[in-house]
Amino acid sequence: MLTAFKKLMFTLDTKDRREVAALLSVMVMTAIMESLGIVSILPFLAILSDPAVIHSNKILTGIYTFLGFTDDRSFLFFAGFAVLGIVVLSNTAAAFLNWKLSYFTHMRAHVLSLRILRIYMYLPYDHFLRADTSDMAKNVLTEVSHVSKNLFVAGMQAVSRIIVSLLILGILIATDPVLALSVGGVLILAYIIIYIAVHRKLHRIGEERLQTTAERYKILAEVLKGIKDIRLTGTESKYIATYEQPSLLTSRSYAQYDMISLTPRYVFETIAFAVIIMVIFYLMSSRDSIIDIVPTLGLYAIAGQRLLPALQNIFLNLTKLRFGIPSLYNLVDELKLVEQVLPSQDVPPMNFVREVSVRDVTFAFGAGQAAPTLDHVSMTIQKGQRVAFVGSTGAGKSTLIDIMSGLLQAQQGGVYID
Repeated sequence: MLTAFKKLMFTLDTKDRREVAALLSVMVMTAIMESLGIVSILPFLAILSDPAVIHSNKILTGIYTFLGFTDDRSFLFFAGFAVLGIVVLSNTAAAFLNWKLSYFTHMRAHVLSLRILRIYMYLPYDHFLRADTSDMAKNVLTEVSHVSKNLFVAGMQAVSRIIVSLLILGILIATDPVLALSVGGVLILAYIIIYIAVHRKLHRIGEERLQTTAERYKILAEVLKGIKDIRLTGTESKYIATYEQPSLLTSRSYAQYDMISLTPRYVFETIAFAVIIMVIFYLMSSRDSIIDIVPTLGLYAIAGQRLLPALQNIFLNLTKLRFGIPSLYNLVDELKLVEQVLPSQDVPPMNFVREVSVRDVTFAFGAGQAAPTLDHVSMTIQKGQRVAFVGSTGAGKSTLIDIMSGLLQAQQGGVYID
């Protein structure tokens, strides 16, 4: 996971990293506000169960006196509205944070796709002769969105929920360390065990989805490009059958991911219900009366309402991260192609007066080619002369034109004007 984090940071520029730091600050403040909303429940429930606590608790007595209250009923209404205000404020902050996270992460898809496209546009021409252009289209249109959804969005949300969960656990530990550590330990351990059990499977189906998606793009590009020949030869069913297998495997990958990421929720809900029963029994055995249980039980009810979805959200986002890592590695490899980008050069216009000369040009596509496509080719074309290149498929006609146009560089010899 650390390697994946480093690669994810590689996809961000300096400005993006500053935005990430700012978002982390907002996350911490939002988490503190959510925690305050939970903390405020405890004194309210204490007052509700026993109004006499107003005068026995120094903090509540100080607030009661400072604000000039004269009866306990009015103070109870004030405490209720104060709790409501804190909850509304914390929920507003959480909604604002979600909006900022969504905007930031989805804008990364735009920036990253544009960045990869810009690299592709300035790669040497011969790269496109060797590469699968349908795979390049997949990277720009599909894999960037997949990484944005399963790495950026999931990663930021996981961090946000981890901060909230830690603060909630801190509040519970401050209230009753033994009970809080027992409850938190059971829930967190259950999530860790299940994640360890499924993380390799998630990575494997993520790699399978990446491969089968590439196959689908390739087949579809061949079909749309060669539809005329397909119709003339009557091979529609053959291409449909060829597309069917990778399409089926892709759908199965997504189905398996959904099953792995969502099914544990029901296990955790069962565990959580058992934990609630344990909390009630523990409180009943350690408190003198039912009235003493109400504040702590209410605190755990409110905290559980926040903590359980937060833990489930962390698990869900960690599965997204694991599922999306193969796509991240693939995009990082594409970003590293920037090293092959040709430096921009201002080439002055050349005066063409007499002739174009091809002198001893040799060219081969890769070291594995048995014989060069062009082998010591020389020719001269006069200005205004019309020339036709005639030869069988693979004879090198297009290659020679590409070299004369400057799209390809001859490995030996050259093209000269005048």
